[in-house]
Amino acid sequence: DARATWEQREVPLLANGDAGTGGESSAYIAGMDSESSDRVYVRTLGSSKGRVLVSDDAGRSYREIWRGGPPKGFALSPEETKIYVGSVEDGLYVAKTKDFVFSKVSDIQVQCLKTSGSTLYACSSEYSGFILGASEDEGRSFKPVLHLSGLRGPLACPSGTSARVCDQDWPSLKSELAIDGGAPASIDAGADASAGGHPV
Repeated sequence: DARATWEQREVPLLANGDAGTGGESSAYIAGMDSESSDRVYVRTLGSSKGRVLVSDDAGRSYREIWRGGPPKGFALSPEETKIYVGSVEDGLYVAKTKDFVFSKVSDIQVQCLKTSGSTLYACSSEYSGFILGASEDEGRSFKPVLHLSGLRGPLACPSGTSARVCDQDWPSLKSELAIDGGAPASIDAGADASAGGHPV
């Protein structure tokens, strides 16, 4: 009824020790089917494991379709016939939404997933070769879009602004993340950043 009233429905989280897990502490709505408002996808997160659940009755009941390291990434294909799930520990998996039979397609450390047209985007770490990558073959290979080494440093902001605190943190952050170069950006926060590199 256009959000006029709400009904609370429980997501079945695993307790500590259930099925060899450390228990689950939280649940997140991962996605919804645009053709059926009753189909809801939920990610559950625990200290060492997590799951992806699906409900076909608007959250009255759920079934588990994926289990592994805490799933940091979830995406549906634009036509909603495929589902992508990934974690830092387990890599990237894909399945058809008609049967949820998952196949591993990549070992990248998945931290987020998003589809746009035929492109699948993934956040990862430089251990995977990028921190943002794009795939045109359903995750089997990725082209780097963004590297940490491309960060030029904090934006130049006026004295007294909260953003100026980044200047003092930048040297230690640059060292921790093994970022080459990275002198503070000479452009200001409202200027065009097309000159190369990515200001923080």
